[in-house]
Amino acid sequence: MNSNIITQLVSVILWIFALAGLQINPDATANDAVVSVQTANWPLFLMLLINVGNSIWQWSLTWKTNKPNFILFLRSHNWWASVLNVVFAIALLNGIVLPADAAHRVVEYAFSGDWWGLAGYALPAIIAPIVTFLTKKKADALKAKAGVKT
Repeated sequence: MNSNIITQLVSVILWIFALAGLQINPDATANDAVVSVQTANWPLFLMLLINVGNSIWQWSLTWKTNKPNFILFLRSHNWWASVLNVVFAIALLNGIVLPADAAHRVVEYAFSGDWWGLAGYALPAIIAPIVTFLTKKKADALKAKAGVKT
């Protein structure tokens, strides 16, 4: 699996904790963690674990007065854009090419409640490439079965 997708997945998970009050930078922490594991840079990984562990410890001390709300991530534009970036990156690995700004545009339309704008953007930019990919695969399979050269 692509290291960028792994980094984005770790970042998405860390964003949940950051939005619930943990004092970390999810994107930088995820990137450093994935790079340190891939390059076997164990001192850097240990330093990250100690820093994140200390942040979690300090965060847990405030729970008596300030309970974390783990549901806040559902209202975060950045979190949803990160999730869609992961989904669209997986689609790209499977041959479905979507616009680079698709995740941010979809989240922007959804959070603003512009459903017609979302439909107008999603149909040509997202749904059409997916349908084209699926029908091309089926058409190629039928042509191969019939012995037609493309």
